[in-house]
Amino acid sequence: MFKSIQDHNTKMMVIGAIKAFRKEGKSDDVIIADAMELFGVTREYVLDLMKTEAA
Repeated sequence: MFKSIQDHNTKMMVIGAIKAFRKEGKSDDVIIADAMELFGVTREYVLDLMKTEAA
């Protein structure tokens, strides 16, 4: 259960970072690289969240 809470929190933080980076006008490539570095997630994970946030 703790793992699922951690996963949810990571997802929310990455989504928040994507929104903030977009507001700053960063390119998608920079957003992906920054999110990967900050949260230790994969490129595919960030891309998937970016797609859901754009919809």
